Amino acid sequence: MKKILTATVVYLTIITVHAQTFFKDTNEKYGLKDDDDAVIFAGRYDEGFLFTEGLAPVKLNGKWGFIDATGAEVITPQFDAVSEYFSEGLVAVCQSDRWGYIDLSGNVVIPQRYEFAGPFSEGLAVVNPSGSDWEFIDHEGIPVIPMVKLHVDETYYMGVRFYNGRIHVVQSSEEGEDREFYIDKKGKEIN
Repeated sequence: MKKILTATVVYLTIITVHAQTFFKDTNEKYGLKDDDDAVIFAGRYDEGFLFTEGLAPVKLNGKWGFIDATGAEVITPQFDAVSEYFSEGLVAVCQSDRWGYIDLSGNVVIPQRYEFAGPFSEGLAVVNPSGSDWEFIDHEGIPVIPMVKLHVDETYYMGVRFYNGRIHVVQSSEEGEDREFYIDKKGKEIN
């Protein structure tokens, strides 16, 4: 009997938000204001998201990069897609349909070799190297929990996170019967 593990996701994300706020100008471009509503820069980017760990993702001409709170580009827009926030000093980035991780300076820490890459939590991130098998890797890209049949609802991928050393999973059989439980950071089932 083939079994598939399904991660049940609670979408709880705690992010550090700086006082800076993105705004859209009359040309449909995003600019940045400070907490006194003073313009740091006017419409420069196609999109912009919240600051985490001192940086915010911005999109320019179809490519993503990151700016700091002064509006300076720290990581030049060069990626096809990015996670919306840094987690544990790393962020998932995508080029040519492959995901990997960069640090706060834009250095590649884990090369783009995954079909999917989630955020880090408690030192681990869920990745999909093959399309059907999933694994949890550490900050160096080393698998800590080896390949498992795991289905992750990608609409909630940002919430695939460990909390208090465990993650909730659902094991489904071919007959469609589900069994819910938790695994720890070594992949061991716990109560």
